[in-house]
Formats: sequence, structure tokens, C-alpha cells
Amino acid sequence: MIIFSILGSLITSFICFTQIDIKILIAYSSICHIGFVIGGLVSGGFIGGVGILLIILSHGLCSRSLFCAANFFYRRFFTRNIILLKGVILIFPRIGLV
Repeated sequence: MIIFSILGSLITSFICFTQIDIKILIAYSSICHIGFVIGGLVSGGFIGGVGILLIILSHGLCSRSLFCAANFFYRRFFTRNIILLKGVILIFPRIGLV
């Protein structure tokens, strides 16, 4: 089960490379995170439990801020296409922090 969850996370991360919509990219990265959580849960060890806790906390903070940034881009430029948004860092250098 651990091998399947990690393999699923790797396949999902490769799917992320092909996405051009920023919200779909964030959603697939969430699926990848949950795959690693399942792997840690199935391991049943103390380190797996600590890893689950760290991944869930960081996922909650990162996903929320990424969806906020995606909403900012959509309200400002009326598109979620990553190809069309590739030069935004030159216009808004502080958004690179996100």
C-alpha cells in the first residue's frame, strides 16, 4: 500500500507538469500531498505520524495561499493560464514571495 501511494503521488506530480491552468495545478498538487499522507498513515510508525502532521499543516497553509494567489491573478489579468501569466513576476515582484 505504501508503494502504491507513493507511486500515485509520483504519477500525479508528473501530471502537474502538463497543466496550464493554475487552479488545476494546485488541485493536482493537493492530490499528490494526500498520497504521501496515506503512505505515512499506512506505515503506522511514530515518524510516519509526525510526517503526516507536518504535511497536513504545511498543505493547509500552502494550498490556501496558492489559491489566494490564483484568485489574485484571475481578478487582475482575467486568466488562469500559466503560459499567459509567465511574465507577471516582472510586474509584481513581491508576488514572487508567494
